[in-house]
This record gives sequence, structure tokens and C-alpha cells, in this order.
Amino acid sequence: MKKSYLLLALFGIWCLASALWYMFSVKGIGSAAIDPQNSLIAIIEILVMTLVSVLLGFGIAWYMREDNLQGKQNDVQALLAERQHIVKELYAMRARAKKSEHTLARARQTFHDDYIQLSRERDRLKEDLTVSLNKRSDLKDECTLLQIQLGNEKQKVEELAANLQSEQQRIAQKEKENSGVRYFINPFSIAATIESSDIDDLKKIKGIGPVIEKKLNMLGIVSFKQISEFNEDAIDQIAHTLKFFPDRIKRDHWVQQAKELAFLGSVKSL
Repeated sequence: MKKSYLLLALFGIWCLASALWYMFSVKGIGSAAIDPQNSLIAIIEILVMTLVSVLLGFGIAWYMREDNLQGKQNDVQALLAERQHIVKELYAMRARAKKSEHTLARARQTFHDDYIQLSRERDRLKEDLTVSLNKRSDLKDECTLLQIQLGNEKQKVEELAANLQSEQQRIAQKEKENSGVRYFINPFSIAATIESSDIDDLKKIKGIGPVIEKKLNMLGIVSFKQISEFNEDAIDQIAHTLKFFPDRIKRDHWVQQAKELAFLGSVKSL
């Protein structure tokens, strides 16, 4: 803009200098003798030349400006195309941003659901851990109680073993003292002296049925202790009396069964 004003000022100065030069040098109009007619003609000529110069200058300027305007129009077209491209990219970026927001929202929802599920799983694991710890404590207490009971049972077993050994020794001593059959000297008198609490169920011995039990009772043999004291002679005499083979008593192990049943009876009575 400043350059345009400067050119206009120079053009005006040039026009003024040309007019003065034309009036005073070409027309010879002086200050001493001024002819109004010549002066008017000179002024008209100057104005016409000035107008022609202005028109020529305007035409030259318009021609020069035409190239500038064409370049500016090209620049404007390029800017418009770039603006359109930028707008398209903006729309595309907005679409991508919207899609990204949607994806982010889905990811947030998924993360929230996973977090809730993990929180529930964590709470469940905590509850399971608490229950397991409580069960462990209960099992530990129960194990301690069982160990105490086991100790007591071991002590009882040791006592029973001692009693068994003592009873076996006593039975062995009785067997030595009462060797032979002393029940057949007077079996009825022996049966008469036995208390009712000493009578055992002889059918518990394998090989003794109701008939044999009745015959043994008639012989005065009513307890396991009596059978446990049988020796070879007693077995032969009983077999002869009952009228069946002596091997039957040995094969069925009456004496051993009677010892075990007599011992169990003595343990229960403690």
C-alpha cells in the first residue's frame, strides 16, 4: 500500500513538472506577457496530456496488476483446496476421535466389569482363606485332642497288656497247679458250687452247639475257664464221655478259644 502511494506522489510530481516545462519552455508563456487564450489552450493541452498519462498509467498498472491478481487467485484457489483438504482431514479426525471415544468407553466398561469380577473373586478367596484357616485351627485342636486321647488309649493298652501278661502268668500257674482232670471226680458237686455269674455261653466256642453244651453242663463244665484248663487226659475223657472223636476238640481249638474268651471276660469285668 505504501509503495502505491509513493508511485502516485511521484506521478503527480512528474505531471506538475511536465506541465510547467510545457508551459514555460514549449509554449513560451512567461510571467511578463501572459496571453489568456494561449494559457487556456496550454492548460487544456496539459490536462489532456495528463489525462492521457493517467489513462496510460492506469492501463499499465491494470495490466501489471492482472498478473498479480492471477497469482493471488491461484494462491486463493490453492488455499481453498488446502482448506477443503484440511476440512476433510478434520472430519476424518473427528470420526476417528469419535470411534476412539467409543472404543475407550467400551474398554472402560470392560475394565470396570473385570475389576468388579476380580473384586468378587478376591472377596471369595478371602472368605475361602478364612474358612480354611478356621478349619485348620479346628483340625489342629482336634489333632491335639486326638493325640491326648491316643496317649490315654496307649496307656490303657499298656495297662491291658500288663493285665494280660499277669493274667496269662496266673493262668499258666493255675494250669501247672491244676494239671489233670479234676472236674470228673464229682462233676455234679463242682457244678453245684459254681456261682450263676460264672456260667458262660459255651456256644461261643466254635465246634460247640446246643446239644454238646448241654452235655458239658451235665458234666459240670459251664465256664470258659474250665475248658481253658483242659489237658490231653481231660480231652480224651470228655471225648469218651461225649462219644465223639478227641481230634474234634483239638481241631476246633476249644482250649485256645476258651482262654481268649476267659481273658476277654476278665478284662470286661475290670
